[in-house]
Amino acid sequence: MFTALSYFAAQIVTITALALMGLSFLISQPKHINARLFAVICLSTITYIIATMQYHSNPEFRIDLSAYWLPIQIIMNTGAGCLMLLCYSLFQDSKKFPLSVVGIFTLQVLLSALRPLFVSNDLSEIDIESIGSFNYFLFGSLPILLQSLFAVIAGYWVLKGWQADVVESRRLLRRFFVGFLLALFFLGTVSELFVMNADEQQKMLISVYKTYGSMVLVFIAALLSLRFESFIEKVAQTIDLGDEDNISAKMAADLEVFFRIFADQKTYLQPGLSIADLAKKLAIPQYKLRHLVNKELGYRNFNALLNQYRIKDACGQLSNPDENKLPVLSIALGVGYQSIAPFNQAFRELKGLTPTQYRNQSQTAEFSDMQESQHPSGR
Repeated sequence: MFTALSYFAAQIVTITALALMGLSFLISQPKHINARLFAVICLSTITYIIATMQYHSNPEFRIDLSAYWLPIQIIMNTGAGCLMLLCYSLFQDSKKFPLSVVGIFTLQVLLSALRPLFVSNDLSEIDIESIGSFNYFLFGSLPILLQSLFAVIAGYWVLKGWQADVVESRRLLRRFFVGFLLALFFLGTVSELFVMNADEQQKMLISVYKTYGSMVLVFIAALLSLRFESFIEKVAQTIDLGDEDNISAKMAADLEVFFRIFADQKTYLQPGLSIADLAKKLAIPQYKLRHLVNKELGYRNFNALLNQYRIKDACGQLSNPDENKLPVLSIALGVGYQSIAPFNQAFRELKGLTPTQYRNQSQTAEFSDMQESQHPSGR
């Protein structure tokens, strides 16, 4: 009885903590996409914990959720996908979520919503032959496997660009998210695969471990959120450079060296240039260079700084009629890119056009200006 009661108490405490965290972020940043995603993650976890109460070993603490199983299925299976999107929003500076990933997430939610129509709530009690192995995989195993995939993709986005990140608070958040995702992966989605074919006793034991583990993760996240003064707000804040005359005297010398080596000597054209390489050339520590790039120059990512300078050089060549026959690939390689794909992506993000479209548009405009100057229209 004590074990059942303590387990139930842990569930209630975890639900309460999650609800308070989700509401606090949503109230502080109601219109921000990160706050909304975080709130959905909290709600999804809450519904999952509530759903596990129907399997409680003690009948006193069991909850019959059969009448609400469809909305519960939809909500509790959105957490992994929203966590994946949150990691992208926090750690990748692109404005739009990848459509392919959003499509897979939508498919996972749809399969989870349709699952009660084909497979009962408790897969461990289902005879695979009676429902068909295809239905069992499509509506049972596949949604869980997709959630595991989302955790892997989230981890990839946390790690991608870590070295190039110049926002110190966001670099600290990356460390937390790596540990959080690893714990979540083994605590949540992996254990679900074992629950599917487990007996009642094993399923109960796994559920107990997951609940206590979730409670520990929630309180760690709450403490870290307080430590970072609401990480959603901290990461989402915009950078205000202020007037150039207010740049600290301490950074003025480093800025002068930076512009002389990076800009005037065109070090940015070096293929594969990293923030560590540039710090060595400037003879300053990496943390100091990250502060300079972020606080003084206004960039959140070192690659964004590189792209700004490289694309500017590329635009000069693309708009030059004398270089009209120079292949775009040659221009991309010449300004420091190691292949055409990242060059095209950076160009579209900054200019809203492909390099070829920009070349055609620039040279057409120049030709029109030349014609206008040779044959000015009379009044």
